[in-house]
Amino acid sequence: MKRSLIAFFIAVFVFSLAAEAQRSHRRSSPAKPAATPCPGVYDITDCADEGCGGNPELNKRKNIRSDEQASTLRSIQWMKDLKKPPKADCGEENRDTLKELGEGQKITVIAWALAARKGGQETCNCKLKVPQDTDNHIVLVDPALEDGEARTFDRSRLESRRHA
Repeated sequence: MKRSLIAFFIAVFVFSLAAEAQRSHRRSSPAKPAATPCPGVYDITDCADEGCGGNPELNKRKNIRSDEQASTLRSIQWMKDLKKPPKADCGEENRDTLKELGEGQKITVIAWALAARKGGQETCNCKLKVPQDTDNHIVLVDPALEDGEARTFDRSRLESRRHA
């Protein structure tokens, strides 16, 4: 009886050591990164300024994190008055037409932030979809608008986007 009890405890001890070794091996093994649409990109720090797909020149413009030029104070009305470029110019590698319209200017706008919306997959962000790797889109309105006007403005903008 004593021998079988000792053998039992030795067996339990050996099996518990083996189980602990497997658990610690799983913890120390690096997790396999999740597959992404762009090869070699697992988070935003892996994404090149050109992004992955789409228009690399536009993606570079979207991915400027900072620059040294002084900003110019602009109004919401100034933004509304900008000419809409021909759609063909927006997809071109040559950005000259868009530069003439003001692309590349560093501006400061005083406005109310009406809403912030979570972004989704974009080529400038290498099609990543985890929230920390995507942009937020902020709806700005003129601070001169009354509160009710601002809500109406946002609702009408949303409606026009749904029907576009």
